[in-house]
Amino acid sequence: MVIIGCIIVAVVLALIWTQMLMNRRNQNRFHYVGKLHNVGNRKLHIHVSGQSEAPTVVFDHGSEYGASSLTWHMVTERVQHFSRVVTYDRAGYGFSDGGTYPRTNMSHVEDLRQLLLAENIKGPIIIVGHGYGAINARLFAYRYPKQVSGLILVDALHEDEQSGKFLEYYETDQLKRQKRYKGYTVLTYFGLVKGLLRLQSSLRQLLNYYPLAIRKQIWTLIALNKTVKTIANEHAFIEQGFNQLRKVKSYKNIPVTVIIGGKVDDDSSVLKQARYDTAAEMKKLSEQGLLIVAPNSDRHVPSEQPEVVADAIRRMINLIKKEYV
Repeated sequence: MVIIGCIIVAVVLALIWTQMLMNRRNQNRFHYVGKLHNVGNRKLHIHVSGQSEAPTVVFDHGSEYGASSLTWHMVTERVQHFSRVVTYDRAGYGFSDGGTYPRTNMSHVEDLRQLLLAENIKGPIIIVGHGYGAINARLFAYRYPKQVSGLILVDALHEDEQSGKFLEYYETDQLKRQKRYKGYTVLTYFGLVKGLLRLQSSLRQLLNYYPLAIRKQIWTLIALNKTVKTIANEHAFIEQGFNQLRKVKSYKNIPVTVIIGGKVDDDSSVLKQARYDTAAEMKKLSEQGLLIVAPNSDRHVPSEQPEVVADAIRRMINLIKKEYV
C-alpha cells in the first residue's frame, strides 16, 4: 500500500509539474503587441495605439469571461481611428505577470498609475471600465481627479450588488461563482479548466463575437493558473472596493457616462430594474451624467455591441473638447 501511495503521489506531482510548464508555454505561445513594464516585482503589459492627439482613452477590462485587454478588441478597433488608446492587463491577466496577493481594487489603481507614468502618459485621460474594471476606474478618478477628464462605466459592478438591492438568487449566484473559481484554481494544475469553461454555452457564445485569432488567445489565457487564481482573489476582496466606492459622493466636474445592457438572461423585470436603478445612481455622481442602455446586450456590451461603447467615447471626447475651446 505504501508503494502504491508513493506512486500515486509521484504521478500527481508529475502531472502538476507538467501542467505548470504547459501554463508557462501557453502564455508565451502568442506574440503580444505593446510593452512590459516593471511595476513592483512583476512585469505588466500595456499597449498604446491610435491617434497621438489628446485625450487619451484608457481601458480597464472586467474579470471572468476571457478577462484581459483582448476583450476590448472590437471597441478599440473603432476608437483608435479618432483617439489614442491605452489597453493593459491587470496583474494576473493576459500577458502580465501574476500579482502579489491580495489583489484589491486600490492595488490595481496604483498599478495603473505606475504604468501610465512609465509610458509618460500624464493625462487628463478618459477611463473606460467594464464590470470589475469599472470599480477600478471610479476609484482612480476618486484618488487622482486632476488626471481624469472623463469616466465611462460599462456594465459596471455596483457597490450594492451584494447588499440586498438585487434579487437574492442573483446575489447567491455571485457568491457561488466566486467559490467555483476557487475550485478552478486547483484544477488548473491538472489542465482541466479550459475543458470546463468550454462547457459553458454562454461563454462560448460570447467569445464567438471575436475574430478567430483573438478567440484562441482568450481561450488559452483565461485557463492559466495565474488568471483563475486572480479572478478568485479579486472577488474575495471586492467588498473592500465597494466600501471605498461608498465614500465617493460626487465627481464634480468630471463627466460620467454609464452604459448598461438592456437584456437580462432570465427576463426578470425585477433584476432589470435593479440594474437600471443602480446605473442611474452612478450617473448622478456627475452633473454631466449620462445613462445609455444597449438594447441587445446583457452584461457584455463591449463584445455584443462595441459600437455603443465607441460612440459614447466619441461623444465624451467632443464634450471635453468643447470645454477647452
